[in-house]
Amino acid sequence: MIFISWGLAFVEYCLAVPANRYGSAVYNPAQLKTMQEVITFAVFAGFSNMYLQEPITLGQGFGFALIAVMKFRRNVISSGQCAGFARMRYR
Repeated sequence: MIFISWGLAFVEYCLAVPANRYGSAVYNPAQLKTMQEVITFAVFAGFSNMYLQEPITLGQGFGFALIAVMKFRRNVISSGQCAGFARMRYR
C-alpha cells in the first residue's frame, strides 16, 4: 500500500508541475492552487465512491463546497486581486 500511495503521489506530481508551468501563463498562483484543491477533492470523492464503495453524502458535498469557497476567498485576498474580499475580511 505504501508503494501504491507513493506511486499515485508521484504521478500527481508529474502532472502538476507541467500544469502549473503552463497555467502560470494564464492564471496567478492563487488561482492555480484553488483549482488544484478543487480537483483533488473531486478525485478523492470519485475514488471514495468507486473504489471504497462509500457514497458521498449531501453533508460531505456541502463541506467540500465550503472548503473550496474558503480556499478561493483566502487565495484571492492574499493575492490582492479583489478589494471587496479584502474589505469583507476586516469587518
